[in-house]
Amino acid sequence: LAIWYAAAHRLFLARDPLGIKPLYLADDGKTLSFASQVKALLAGGRVGRTPDLAGLAGFYLMGSVPEPYTTFASIRALPAGTALTVEADGRRTATRHFNASQVYCDAASSDNAATLADRRAEVRDALLDSVRHHLIADVPVGIFLSAGVDSGALAGLMRDATPAGIHAVTIAFEEFAGQARDEAPLAAAIADCYALKHRIRVVREAEFRQDLPA
Repeated sequence: LAIWYAAAHRLFLARDPLGIKPLYLADDGKTLSFASQVKALLAGGRVGRTPDLAGLAGFYLMGSVPEPYTTFASIRALPAGTALTVEADGRRTATRHFNASQVYCDAASSDNAATLADRRAEVRDALLDSVRHHLIADVPVGIFLSAGVDSGALAGLMRDATPAGIHAVTIAFEEFAGQARDEAPLAAAIADCYALKHRIRVVREAEFRQDLPA
């Protein structure tokens, strides 16, 4: 989020605790720009396009760009769980309000006597609470259903969170039909188990090749 205090000419920026939503910054010495996408900063025209070798190396080694780096040297990500205050004269104050790594470290070193059943119940309650909040929207919310444990568990939590009909969609590939890597049959079984309104969308090679240029 970003809050501009007009009377004090102060900007307050903050990112969510786990860094689920991105927040990028660029400073050319005169103007501080921020956006939720790198391409938005580039579109502003005041940001350099020199590649960031650290960001590129991270992408090729790990499959993603390690924060706070990006693929551009002039753009940085505000770390997860961090708030940044920028004064009119350019002074900045960063405050870390949540550190996920520290939470894990503290939990590992604590003498928590909770039983496995207690922990399972706590995790389920937390997941169900999160799913309930994500179901609040101005438009219908559905699930992209694969044959995996993750989306299957989410489908079950969605079913527990709301009695309304839940829409699910699965992408299948014509060339995979009848093979173990075809996710459609297992996805259909999950959808049937939770009484989801399920649609399987089959993508064919000809369609893929036709749409690829676009």
